Amino acid sequence: MTLTDIDRERLEQYAKKYGSAERFHAGFIALEGFAGFQLKNWNDTNARVIPIVDQVNNQPLLKGHDQRDSGKKQVELSYSLLDIPPEKSFPVQVVISFLPETDQRGIEIGIQWIKPESLDFELWKDLWNLEIDKIEFLELRYPVSWGQVENLIPNDSAVVGLDNKTITWNRVQISEQNRKQYRCTFRIQFENRIDSLNSSIFGEVKVLFKGTLSGLKNLGVYFPTGKRIKTVQEEFAIKTEIHTDFELSLSSLLYQQVRHVPDCDKNESDLIRLETLIFPNVSPNYITVTRLADAISDQGFYIKQLIENQPTTDARTGRINRIWTIFGRWYDGVYPVDFQIDLRGDEESDRFSSGTTAIKLTVAGTYSNTEMERKIEDVWDRLNFLRKDILRRLFGSEPYSEQVLSLPSAEESSVSMKAEIEDIVDNGDYQDVDYQDVDIVDNLDN
Repeated sequence: MTLTDIDRERLEQYAKKYGSAERFHAGFIALEGFAGFQLKNWNDTNARVIPIVDQVNNQPLLKGHDQRDSGKKQVELSYSLLDIPPEKSFPVQVVISFLPETDQRGIEIGIQWIKPESLDFELWKDLWNLEIDKIEFLELRYPVSWGQVENLIPNDSAVVGLDNKTITWNRVQISEQNRKQYRCTFRIQFENRIDSLNSSIFGEVKVLFKGTLSGLKNLGVYFPTGKRIKTVQEEFAIKTEIHTDFELSLSSLLYQQVRHVPDCDKNESDLIRLETLIFPNVSPNYITVTRLADAISDQGFYIKQLIENQPTTDARTGRINRIWTIFGRWYDGVYPVDFQIDLRGDEESDRFSSGTTAIKLTVAGTYSNTEMERKIEDVWDRLNFLRKDILRRLFGSEPYSEQVLSLPSAEESSVSMKAEIEDIVDNGDYQDVDYQDVDIVDNLDN
């Protein structure tokens, strides 16, 4: 809308005659949807139709003299929600944790937004129509003693302050995976080790959502005569901006490392734990795999998945190469330890029960103290006993390893040798043995 010269001249004459304090009426705004709020500083706090009225002198369009600039007036209405959501139903939550395998030099900040189905407040389940749009702004302030920032994820929108005490991310887009997880993570690794007992991290975050907390769905705009002009959704988007600051204390955090067994580079005790054993006269077929998986399951281990890769045949020898993988988990209470058993070998095409199978065993779990680390090692030792004992009983196969080990002597020298495997537990029923009380000892001969 633009005023012509004739319109402005008529307005000036009107102002001279009747005064410039005349009020104008530009129409109405209708609030559509449940709109569970009350207006502040308004005569009718429950009003859902808002008249657009004001003094002529306060409207740029009516007092301007530039015909090319029609002038804009911004209308702001403050409101309060009728029902305040419970604390745990607040749309945005900020959580912190240590990054494993960083020697307590890395942290992960998680920006989480609540799932609608997780709301335990019935009214909010009906009103909730928020959808994450983007993280407009995230700033973290950390102690100088943590040193320089060595790694950032994501790093495309991150800026480290010149004072080396702040990190800022701007306009972080939300991936499809983030939307499914209702979470976006930021990882930072520092130069120095973090003192968790006496450290806190401060920050602020601004998150944009599509939709509203109040249940407002749309705005309808009407002429003073009552004719509808358009809806806001036809030209604009209704969004909610949540802006909050926070302080996160690290005093209650536990640093958890990941223990891989075996890991000879980091743990000398793993030098006697042979990752791969070779079983002669054992065919890598479905009978071997299912019997091994069933026997392990009988000992209380949870088999999550069993996968067979596409077998291949050697055209020259006719031998069939098979690869299987067993994924599983052991629970100590609620504490999980994952394991993976890989079977690989060749099977004679004309002899179903003959062949050679190599079985690789690895275990992994997180720990924060020595006792938890020992439990992870115990899981490997028990599974190692099972893989040897089960196949020995089923097929009479004595395993061996072609792995050449370097073992430290008392004088810190090393001896290379070929490992031959012999269990101290023999002729016992593996289903009746308390494997937690069995020490596995391998005799090593040249």
